[in-house]
Amino acid sequence: MGWSHARLGDYAQALTCCRQALPLLEEFDDRERQAHAWDSIAYAHHYLGQHSQAVTCYRHALDLCRDLGDRPLEADILNRFGDAHHAAHDPDAAHDDWQHALDILTELDHPHADQIRVKLAALNFAGSVPGAEARPAARGL
Repeated sequence: MGWSHARLGDYAQALTCCRQALPLLEEFDDRERQAHAWDSIAYAHHYLGQHSQAVTCYRHALDLCRDLGDRPLEADILNRFGDAHHAAHDPDAAHDDWQHALDILTELDHPHADQIRVKLAALNFAGSVPGAEARPAARGL
């Protein structure tokens, strides 16, 4: 429910639902749903302009999904993490997150890889504006 509220723009309600769900998910050791809950909490913080909270929550979500070995979820979270870093005016971190997401999606031959390529191309183009620092075409994490 929290993700649905977040996608509908009701970020406060999304935070409430997800925070209420976390203790239950922890009690039942449902790490996959915990990762989704942390991702939803991070997304809500991002769109509330609370970038440091979003970063902390995305890290929790990433740690959980990496422990599970869920590569598609990891790429999804990295994509949104990149969005949060970009909104917080941290293009280097956004680039790293999106590049890592692209690496995973390319490895999985996932159709959403092109969406990440577009973000990276736009970020690289912005870096080529006169007076702006140029960015390398690709970086590893």
